[in-house]
Amino acid sequence: MSSSTNADKTGKLLKSGLSDLQFALFVTVAFACFTFIVLLHHEMWRDEFQAWQVARFSPDLKTFYENQRIESGHLILWNIILYIISHFLGCIHWEQAVHVLISCSSVFVLSRYAPFPRLYKVLIPFGYFFFYEYSIIAREYSLTVLLVMIILYTMQKLPNKIVLLGVLLALLIQINYYSIVFAVGFSLLSLKALFAERKKGAFTTKIKMNIFLSTLIVAISSVFALMQIFHGYNDRVTKQLSGNARFFNDHVSDTLTRALSAFLPVPFFDSVNVWNHFIIEYFSTGLRLFLFAIILLSILWLFRKRKDIVLFFILCGGVFVAFAYQSIYGYARHQGHIYILFIAALWMYYARKSEHANKESLLNKAAGSVVVFVLTIQVITSTIFVYKDVKYPFSNIPAMADYVESNNLTRLNICGYFDYSTSPLSAYTYRPVYFPQSKSNAYFIDWSKSKPNLTNKEIMADIAGQLRSDSSLI
Repeated sequence: MSSSTNADKTGKLLKSGLSDLQFALFVTVAFACFTFIVLLHHEMWRDEFQAWQVARFSPDLKTFYENQRIESGHLILWNIILYIISHFLGCIHWEQAVHVLISCSSVFVLSRYAPFPRLYKVLIPFGYFFFYEYSIIAREYSLTVLLVMIILYTMQKLPNKIVLLGVLLALLIQINYYSIVFAVGFSLLSLKALFAERKKGAFTTKIKMNIFLSTLIVAISSVFALMQIFHGYNDRVTKQLSGNARFFNDHVSDTLTRALSAFLPVPFFDSVNVWNHFIIEYFSTGLRLFLFAIILLSILWLFRKRKDIVLFFILCGGVFVAFAYQSIYGYARHQGHIYILFIAALWMYYARKSEHANKESLLNKAAGSVVVFVLTIQVITSTIFVYKDVKYPFSNIPAMADYVESNNLTRLNICGYFDYSTSPLSAYTYRPVYFPQSKSNAYFIDWSKSKPNLTNKEIMADIAGQLRSDSSLI
């Protein structure tokens, strides 16, 4: 046995006579209640509005498909969900409602079907990434978490659920670049499992046909994803991938910080602006390297008898770290995929734990203790972020919109600079905003176009020109 003995003992205490289903429902309901309370105090920010506005202000599917491709690095799945609910329901708070439903579903799947001790099933859902970053903040990342959880459960049912697995992988591919990496990793693991089943002679004609169908579904989704990626809307990302490589400089230290923040995303408690600002940023490079090495070596030691899991973790994690190194993605919501990868690897390890159970050694206990430590730090961090979100405004956008509406300014045309600060007003006024940077009226930001920074003089000259043709501009 290679997990923490303390975790197992605590898990027994958490049973409390509840069945697995009752326990899962209890954790999920508690998660939903706490999430609802926090959302009452959470102010939505630009990126939450951006995806909604792309969907809401696209009059038809053809226009929507063209518009959603300006979402750099993000594919179609989350946007198509928003397109449906925005055109049928209208109010942006339905985005939050659907997002909470997705995150609660993830928690139910994990707490019901994950082969973890019950202590883990409590700590993981209330950790920083599961509870705050991927539940309170409404973005497409919650879809990745949900699909990863369902895929992990489905993979345990191979080869009987191979078509379902193909559908799930096809959906996973349509979220973002990180989800594509997950899909590749799960596909490789599934191939290994299928080859093992084939050696047992367990393949019937029906299973072979299902494998072909599953492969076809994944292939079609992959082609569709490539069509979106290479159609020009991701210029900002592809330029970084192809022409912005940096090696062996101070950027390595920044990359190390980002990777470590996936496990230890602890902010400064006395700071108001805690989001994406972590205390490890101020650690020496040596200390960061030491902490990262301890966590990484503990994980690899824990999985050492499952070479497929080790390879899965290293390959996918390596790509995620490479993304961070290239500065394509450098925020907590991006690095959190390393943490989700860790949870996925932990799930697969526990799913076949009995096959490699052995006497608990000192190193096994130490590795298990590191896992519990990381999960506990995540819960502490989540608590800090919730406290800050409730006490201080997460975003000033609702206050800005309230000022415009309360002063009856929605009847006027609005000029906004910077575009990324003012574009969410369209979600409240249902009118476009004039952006001096791009000299255009728009409901959302076009990330595919480079826009210059303007001086105050240039902005005022542009506004003066607009006023000459339209006196109703504010």
